[in-house]
Amino acid sequence: MNVFNIGRISADEDVAGITSNKFYYEPICEVNINLIKNTYNAGELVGGQRTRGSIINWHDLNDTIVDSYWLYNEAYTGSPAGLPLLESCAFNATDLPTQWELDSVRYGTYDLLTALNAGAYAIETMYPEAGVMNRWREDVDMQNGGFPIFDGQQDTLYPLIGTDWYYEIENENGSITYQHLEYASDTTINHKDVKIIIRTNTLYDKDAHQEVTHEYVYQTNNRVYWWNKDLQEFTLLYDFGAEVGDNWVVKVGTESITMHVDSVSEFVYNESPYKSMTVSDEAGVFNGTIVCAVGHLSSFFPERLMRHGDGVRVDGLRCYWMEDELVFKIGEEDCDAIYEELHGVEKNTENQFNVYPNPTHGVLVVETQSFASLPDQTYRITNLMGQTLLTGNITAERQRIDVSALPAGMYFISVGEETRKFVVR
Repeated sequence: MNVFNIGRISADEDVAGITSNKFYYEPICEVNINLIKNTYNAGELVGGQRTRGSIINWHDLNDTIVDSYWLYNEAYTGSPAGLPLLESCAFNATDLPTQWELDSVRYGTYDLLTALNAGAYAIETMYPEAGVMNRWREDVDMQNGGFPIFDGQQDTLYPLIGTDWYYEIENENGSITYQHLEYASDTTINHKDVKIIIRTNTLYDKDAHQEVTHEYVYQTNNRVYWWNKDLQEFTLLYDFGAEVGDNWVVKVGTESITMHVDSVSEFVYNESPYKSMTVSDEAGVFNGTIVCAVGHLSSFFPERLMRHGDGVRVDGLRCYWMEDELVFKIGEEDCDAIYEELHGVEKNTENQFNVYPNPTHGVLVVETQSFASLPDQTYRITNLMGQTLLTGNITAERQRIDVSALPAGMYFISVGEETRKFVVR
């Protein structure tokens, strides 16, 4: 289970006692095995007069072969015994060198990598005593010919919906405000499953001026990639698997910085182990410490290049939450108060309405402060792209709105001229 082959395999007249018309395929499976699941072959198969390219050397009715895939024209679609391979098919190349398309749908997808990971999850369900298994990974470095890898390494996975980072901003006038990052939803860019992170910089007098952008990241093989909006391509932001002496290049706009890993260490925080990397670049714009699964402790993104010296400096992580739980913090900052400020019920006597609970698991309550003066008000719920998803009338001071049909993510609700942000779990 969870094995693959990309090497050239040939059969002699007699291989392990099996004649040339019964192809011995040891890299994928062995004789008399009872279950063969979640395998693929992309190697060249030569030899054997009748069953060139068989996915298995021999099996009978007592064996189960399922979720087996083969590169088109390189593997036979059945077994030497003439029995079909269950829920298995060939796969073909696409326009991208690391993505492969199945001939038929498996686990609701035509994507080979997605199907392999779904198969791996099914194996975990079948054999829970084996513990959490590793995952198939995209061969982003082309070390495996672009074919998926099942290599036994654990990814440092993040973030989840509702993940928040709080960084401190030192403004040019000396005041301290904040940068808030929140993973709000998912999208797709260049066939990648991308996470949308809303980046909010509160500048100068708190709440007087805000800069809000959407940033896009995705992760694979312990690497986090960031969408470069100027170049319209992904750039490597973090390499959590890097060791001392390794380098990677981050493209910010039309500029580039080369990150050097100066030291690597491990530490335990709240009983959880973390890997820490000290990194530097020649210009000193992204120097500091990166904590794997958390991010850069100075600024999540290379803010000094993004902002081009406009007098605003993002200067240090204070708090990091995942799914409403404080995971990591620096110093003595009161992170609970920060979280309440950012996510609690918004209360302001001048506001026309408040919303709660926030986040919600299905029902959003809209509380209008002056319902009597707003008898004809309507509400409108939009997503991050500004698309209207729900509308309705405000008919009570505390109105319940069913948002359970909305996918998990961040949304906005507007009543009159005011808008509130809320999150669906």
